[in-house]
Amino acid sequence: MWRAASEMTKYLLDLGHCKVGFLKGPSDHVSAVQRFEGFEQTMTDAGISLQPKWIQTGNFRFETALEMSRLILRDKDR
Repeated sequence: MWRAASEMTKYLLDLGHCKVGFLKGPSDHVSAVQRFEGFEQTMTDAGISLQPKWIQTGNFRFETALEMSRLILRDKDR
């Protein structure tokens, strides 16, 4: 899981994106933690600070992900 999230993040960075958000799963799910760690490490290695307002935690439900995505995309600095 760590590697997949890292590669996904690197792909976005290689495309020139530097404002990348992340929808986290519950912290009691190992796979959710590993995905976030892969994202976080790749962003840090690239010298890009994480924006807490673009990181949302949910529960793996579609409705929650949709709501969290909308919160991130409403940000004027997206």
